[in-house]
Amino acid sequence: MVSIREFSRFGKQQYQTYKIAYLPSMAVLSMCQSGSCSMKSLVEKGEQIEEGQIVASECENPDNKYPACIHSPIPGIIKDVLDISMPNGKNAKSLLIEMSGNFTFSGQKKDVYDWKNAVSVSRKIKQISEMGIINTFEKNESLANQLDEIVEESKSHSTKPLVVRLFDKESDTSIESFIANQFKAQVIEGAAIIAEIINAPFVLFFSQKGEFSIPEKAEYQDLFVKAKPQFIEKKIKNYPCGNYKQILKMANQFLKEKHAIEYESVLGVSAETCLDVYNGIVHSYPAIDRFIQVQGDAIAQNQILKVRIGTTLRNIFNECGGFHEQPSQIIINGLVNGTAVSDLDTPVTRYVHTIFVTTSRYFPRQIQTQCIRCGKCNLICEEKLRPDKIYERYSAGDPLGSTYEKTIKYCTECQLCNTVCPARIPLYQTIKLLKDRQNEKNF
Repeated sequence: MVSIREFSRFGKQQYQTYKIAYLPSMAVLSMCQSGSCSMKSLVEKGEQIEEGQIVASECENPDNKYPACIHSPIPGIIKDVLDISMPNGKNAKSLLIEMSGNFTFSGQKKDVYDWKNAVSVSRKIKQISEMGIINTFEKNESLANQLDEIVEESKSHSTKPLVVRLFDKESDTSIESFIANQFKAQVIEGAAIIAEIINAPFVLFFSQKGEFSIPEKAEYQDLFVKAKPQFIEKKIKNYPCGNYKQILKMANQFLKEKHAIEYESVLGVSAETCLDVYNGIVHSYPAIDRFIQVQGDAIAQNQILKVRIGTTLRNIFNECGGFHEQPSQIIINGLVNGTAVSDLDTPVTRYVHTIFVTTSRYFPRQIQTQCIRCGKCNLICEEKLRPDKIYERYSAGDPLGSTYEKTIKYCTECQLCNTVCPARIPLYQTIKLLKDRQNEKNF
């Protein structure tokens, strides 16, 4: 681990409010909203669709029992279906929707649904699938699928705790803590809904010390029937932080100390996921918008925006007053762990949280050179992998060997090896590629 501050470029900015972005006149709706699971479109070119209409409900992977459905973010006509570059650097089939017609959700009063009465667990899981909710805690996957698997496991094994992350994983990002504070009641109720579905014995809310105002017990105690909610402040100084492995460790440290119990696994969710569950279950509002932090020294105004899925980066930057300097890098989802994109027509998907727009002062363009055998990637790797050796063997076309093949699966994808490499070798990308191939082989 290393100090979070070592990776800070702009420093953590506190946001007190957000701006609702204009609806896009042309939405670019990806059929791969989780970043991995591609969905089959239910609509065709030339078809008129409504705001919030389900346009994809079946995953191309047949084992995905409860995929996160995809909804149209605006009413309109499908002008075309194209392969378009996504925020994760991959291409995905996308619907180009030209806005026209009447709105179903925008400007309409939301009905309130009493989720605690007369609805079965299976119906709640199905509704979370229908509302298109993904868990953005780590791997951006269908929350309904995760819940269904836990419910099935609980029939033969003990139930597991729910852990809610209310803090940001990188020092320059503020979006998770912003959502946790601005929508505190909704996030807590969303967590209570998830806890009720999986019959969680504990719900642990972890926040960065001094960043989250812990509510009074009277504000939330009636929401939790069986689960015991606990709000825990931690002084988090090191990176990586907030990944599954560390959350499990933090949870067990607390539970062992307070309740003399440990668990082999937990369900980790983000504050954003809890907010989506609240909106989806209580108000039947599908996941058609996102809160996004836009920041950097090249953008005119740093802001948190509430934008519709399918809004392009070009429109988002216009909302922020455009560029006041020529950007060198546009980085999606974190300065350390993010992806650099160059196409301003890249659309927002459900897994987009932050957009950093930087000049060359912070991120000068660097050219890849040969490995200088400094060993920094080996020293910084938490899992004691050998990123340099794995890259060397892969790039030479040599067999990895059983030892390296076995260790690849332990990569936590923190990308620290990339960060410290003076030769700018794609160490993490190589390991991730090999890890994905292993997963596909084992699938």
